[in-house]
Amino acid sequence: MKSLVRFYILYLVALASMAFVGCSKSDDDGHLFSKHKVWSMRKITYPAEVSVDYPNSSGTYLAIYDNDSMLYVCHWSYNESANTILPRHKSHYTLINKGGDDFLYLEDGKPCPLTVQNDTTITIQQNGIVYTWSVEHSIEAQKMAEIRDLLVGLEYEDGKEYERFIFTKKERELEIQNSMLGTYITALLAALAIVAFFFHRTYRNKKRIETELLRLQTEREERPQIVTEALKNVEEEWLASDEYARLRKQIESGAISYDDWSLMERQLNKVYPSFTHTLESLHHMSLMEHRVCMLIKFRATPSEMAAVLNKEASTISTTRSRLYQKIFDKKGGAKDWDEFILGL
Repeated sequence: MKSLVRFYILYLVALASMAFVGCSKSDDDGHLFSKHKVWSMRKITYPAEVSVDYPNSSGTYLAIYDNDSMLYVCHWSYNESANTILPRHKSHYTLINKGGDDFLYLEDGKPCPLTVQNDTTITIQQNGIVYTWSVEHSIEAQKMAEIRDLLVGLEYEDGKEYERFIFTKKERELEIQNSMLGTYITALLAALAIVAFFFHRTYRNKKRIETELLRLQTEREERPQIVTEALKNVEEEWLASDEYARLRKQIESGAISYDDWSLMERQLNKVYPSFTHTLESLHHMSLMEHRVCMLIKFRATPSEMAAVLNKEASTISTTRSRLYQKIFDKKGGAKDWDEFILGL
């Protein structure tokens, strides 16, 4: 059965890995003109071997190939204070991978020889002029998305002089600051909500404990004398019983089995009705805290508790005083907690 489960787990992991690789490849590596790329002009070489390098003093050109077979070209200039985008034109393109680095590339239906130089550089020949393009890595994703949305949203016309669009760095800095402030405010509100939640839960638990303590106190005060004496007689008979004596010897020896713990709890709930339920209603105790309370009922000394629970005596003392403070919401010693448990 385990082998079959292991096989299915490995099978699912393999499918997930294949899906991840496949998605990654089709998203970016599988398409030369991925939507996640912006190409910038690096060189224009004319037939007479005259070339112009980019970027130069005027800037460079950006080419954005959308996966909807549209090409958008703009002039991009930048300085210390701003980036300027001047839209140029858009074209329909077709790209067919003939195998390896061999591509058939058409722009507005005209074939243009395209050569892949390396992973980030291509050349496209048009009318005898060779254009060298490289992937532009300096444009951050958000800025690239803004430029793409701007170019896609324009209505292009031949011969039209398009408006320049300026993205100032100061604007970007303010946008980043505003975004950060928004994040901080959201985080602060979330923190306040968490604090309010814990405050409400703590307050509710406090009220619940106060109600339970009041119930216990009222129950003791209104208990008929005959019932009080009867409960006292039951307790005295139990303390003198062989069952109690045997478990006390186990406690004194410092060795209590799992069955002994179960027997101790059954005896306590028999002699002190709802003992376990009362403890749980006051506080969600750990196993050690619950056993400390049981040992108190069995009149175990702090040193005996430490030996049985394999803890330091100081840890046992701290546990008892901490329980008193949690339940009564005020400082108290270990003996104060012992008196409370013995009175249940």
